Amino acid sequence: HSTGRALVTHAGPPPHIGPSLVRLPKTMAEFDLEVGAAMRLYHGDDGLMPTLQIADLRALQSKDGNSDDPKNKRYRVMLSDGQHYVTAMLSSQLNPLVLDGKLEKFTVVKLTEYLCQTINNRKIIIALQLDVGGKPSDIIGQPIACEQAAASGEAPPPPMGGNQPSAPRTLGAGGNYGQPQNTHGAGGNYGQPQQTFGNYGNYGGGVPGGNYGAPPGGGQPPAGQPAPSYGGYGNNPNQQNIPPQYSNRGAVARNEAPHRITPISSLNPYMNRWTIRVRVTNQPAIRTWHNARGDGKVLNVDLLDSEGGEIKAVCFNDTAEKFSQVFQGGRVYDISKGHVSQVKNKKYNASDFEIRLDNTSLVDEVTDPQAVASIKKIHYNFQKIASIEDAMVGGMVDVIGVVHTVGDLATIMKRDGGETSKRSVHIRDDSGASVELTMWAPHAVDIGGKLEAMVNGGEHPVLAVKNGRVGEFQGKNIGTVGSTNIDVNPDLTEAAKLRHWYDAEGGATATVTTFGGGGGGGGKGDRYVSIAQLKDEIAQIGANPPFWVQCRCHITYIKAPQDSGPYYPACPLQNGDRMCQKKLRFDEAQGSWNCERHSGEHVPHCEWRYILNMTVSDHTGQHWVSAFGDQGDAIMGMKASELHRLYNDNHAAYEQALQNANFTSHMMKLKVKEDSYNGETRPKTELSRIEAIDYVAESKRMLDKIAKLHAGQSIDEPRPPARGSMGMGGAYGANAGMNGGAPPPAYGAAGGFGGQGFNNDGGWNQGGGGAGGTYNNYGGDAGGGWAGGGGGGG
Repeated sequence: HSTGRALVTHAGPPPHIGPSLVRLPKTMAEFDLEVGAAMRLYHGDDGLMPTLQIADLRALQSKDGNSDDPKNKRYRVMLSDGQHYVTAMLSSQLNPLVLDGKLEKFTVVKLTEYLCQTINNRKIIIALQLDVGGKPSDIIGQPIACEQAAASGEAPPPPMGGNQPSAPRTLGAGGNYGQPQNTHGAGGNYGQPQQTFGNYGNYGGGVPGGNYGAPPGGGQPPAGQPAPSYGGYGNNPNQQNIPPQYSNRGAVARNEAPHRITPISSLNPYMNRWTIRVRVTNQPAIRTWHNARGDGKVLNVDLLDSEGGEIKAVCFNDTAEKFSQVFQGGRVYDISKGHVSQVKNKKYNASDFEIRLDNTSLVDEVTDPQAVASIKKIHYNFQKIASIEDAMVGGMVDVIGVVHTVGDLATIMKRDGGETSKRSVHIRDDSGASVELTMWAPHAVDIGGKLEAMVNGGEHPVLAVKNGRVGEFQGKNIGTVGSTNIDVNPDLTEAAKLRHWYDAEGGATATVTTFGGGGGGGGKGDRYVSIAQLKDEIAQIGANPPFWVQCRCHITYIKAPQDSGPYYPACPLQNGDRMCQKKLRFDEAQGSWNCERHSGEHVPHCEWRYILNMTVSDHTGQHWVSAFGDQGDAIMGMKASELHRLYNDNHAAYEQALQNANFTSHMMKLKVKEDSYNGETRPKTELSRIEAIDYVAESKRMLDKIAKLHAGQSIDEPRPPARGSMGMGGAYGANAGMNGGAPPPAYGAAGGFGGQGFNNDGGWNQGGGGAGGTYNNYGGDAGGGWAGGGGGGG
């Protein structure tokens, strides 16, 4: 050849070509598919950026009816390297490429970001980001499934990018394209770690420093010919030959250091390598526990990153002792080599995941001022107090409001015989609602004491509460836990608005709604349902989030305790904006009533208050309902104090009063919610409002239903979707891409891709007690990402 280059053609790849660099002929030359990449993906290699062809692309069918929306579709692809293909799922953030026609069958793509997972012994690739290339007219090669190749005993290919074990060679020293390192000579191989000395990457072999295109037998050009001007890669003719650094040393381990800081919003249990840069937002302290299985220690650390993502890190026993000396509130750390797992109990965690640290985890403090300043000291996700009525009991919320009243510090006896302190604080905001904040020690003592002094001095501060736990006793309330953060008069825009509302717009004297047992929620548009429909909905859909319905029914039975009536002695003292209503206990020795909330205060008398458990019926069935307070007055036709007097003075009249309440018809508004008792969660139905039947309006409603029946329409009103509700785990990454640039990956949380089993149609099926479904069973997908379907589908 006139240029000195050797032009060699092969019917197939030459025997010395490594599998990671095989190039197929014809169309492969144009699209440059990387043979061997599919098998590497199948065997879990997560350090590639391979060029592959989409051998097949199809939308998965959903059983939940959401697949009609193109944005909600899920797509399965088969990625081929010309010899093998591997099955993958496209993340929803790639859906626009499919919808715009840029991503089709036979399209060649470069996979730039992905996850390799093993779910129930099935290899799964999740494509997060890819670059679209050209599109051949047909499939390249005749690829077979990686599963088939693995089952036939085909060995997994060696990892890309690292050195392979060396073998003695008799060839020249320059190192062939794709060859193992020679036992002598200086030239580095293609793909070998770059050296700072010697001659690197010689094509064609030869003596040390062989040039690109040099004759195979040696590195010097033929006599009489000058050395080619294009020379060697890094070749310096005056440089002293130095033995290769990497020869005869076998495989070099992959560098496990993550390439970049990972946002908390991108963490999920299936990521192996990550590093997060976070600020500690609480004051970590070791807590101890004692139970039947023994004693232990735990350390909880609340973490916040620069994007506002939050997660909790936990460690136990010796690891807790170790990291308690490392973590300090307010400081910034890089954390890696922790295990991300699903939160088992949402009552103790506002996130879907948590990080488990062990003795191999790495925690390094960040001191760079710019990096430290990029993360806020605390991040709030405030919601209006009025919305607390619909919040899940046990859930965590952030609220901000003006302190209206502060109760006295009370000492409470704990079940283990110890004592603790509590204090009730009522806060209100411009949503027209007030809520009781129960502060437990230490918040009740230090911050509570400060608030008491400020209110007694005529000042009503603004209070920001981070991670308050929603409770329910005679209405919704908020309580502090170990991770709760309380800020008095914070420097926030929301605080300034509330300050103006309370001082200048009449917030101090405004009539606000205080959450109480019964009332609240729903509205005039509440559905009318039959008892049978209500029971079916509870059984099939559950009661989370709570919902309200109206039902025309009659009372069939009121359950009354044998040793007392259907009422209890309630505390009549004021607790902020409402009556306390806590159950009183009578002290026989002192002859007085005692209230747990108003410990040490004189309670002059008790206020008898109804607590009814009853069955209600209509023409379709029967259902248990609870009623309290004023609703009981309406049902019984008398105050609870009057019924109590009959119980003591005229038991026959008492029995007759209970009988008279039976078989009376009412229009009832019912609230259905989940209730936890002794660690068991079950649906509970409460009477929210009771009214006399408006027979004119009821007759019109029945005529409308009759007309629907004549027209062949259903008369059952289905439950509307909850506003903003998501499946368990939510739309992980709902805000992905909001700040511009490439959106981070987003994943669903619950159930680990749905649970049990992988079907042949490419969808993950929910198994073991849940309704089967494809991977599309998700709840909420705001910014691109898979959202866990809350126990039903993944």
